[in-house]
Amino acid sequence: MKKLLCIAIVMSVALLTGCGERVTINTGEVGKELGTNGLEEEIRKPGSFRMDTCIFSACPKLVRLTTAKSAEEVTVAKVFLPKSNVDLTDVTFGMQFRIKDTPESQNQAFEEIKAQVVTDRELIITSDMIFNTFVKRKAPEAVIAALREYSIEDALTSPDTIAIFVLEQVNVALKDTPVELTEFGFPNGVGTPPEEVLTAKRKLYAIDEEKAREIRALQAALEVEKQRQVVQQARVTNDVVNAKTAGVSFVEYVTLKNMERFADAAEAGTPVALGQFSPLQQ
Repeated sequence: MKKLLCIAIVMSVALLTGCGERVTINTGEVGKELGTNGLEEEIRKPGSFRMDTCIFSACPKLVRLTTAKSAEEVTVAKVFLPKSNVDLTDVTFGMQFRIKDTPESQNQAFEEIKAQVVTDRELIITSDMIFNTFVKRKAPEAVIAALREYSIEDALTSPDTIAIFVLEQVNVALKDTPVELTEFGFPNGVGTPPEEVLTAKRKLYAIDEEKAREIRALQAALEVEKQRQVVQQARVTNDVVNAKTAGVSFVEYVTLKNMERFADAAEAGTPVALGQFSPLQQ
């Protein structure tokens, strides 16, 4: 009887020991169990669960796949722009990427990336591993090809427009991978152009600024002349009205007005320039 009791106790302990281990899949991850027959078909969502028991077989392991957005910054030493026949140097760009949110893409990542050991029961596929496997080579190649569609002038003046086009082209290059880019940008502009290009641009900028100042000065002078003509016209209109009110001709009224002005100037000792009479001379 005691022997049977001991056997029962041993079996109970074995059963308890063999219960599947509780594991957690974090937010921004999905997971699969890896057993003796390979990865399971089910893609497990974030949360906790107990893995299959392993009394009479090897214990399964949890493989976690990072699906959250991740970012990387890459620098290409030199990019030749054939449209301008110049090189851009130190072209630095930032990328935000993630595993596409489809079972097919997630399965492809599980199958094509060798997971890294975390513990004896857990493995993980990190964002760095995803980047190195699918993006590290393809993205720079696509960026270089896209930039060659632009001139040095475009690179200096339209980095945001170029970034949109490059994002599209990189995603085309990644279409057969489980990865997609969600954001792309040039944090420091589209590389560094040759110094002679920058010098020429500065000179052109200075010339453009001088032209702009001259145009503004001419516009101001034109506005002053317009205002002077408005005032002059108002005076003439006023003189016409006053002449009619006084019952004299316009020329006679202006003559009398000028004579009065000369008299006032003589009395005040103010010199008055003499010249050909004009009705508009007030």
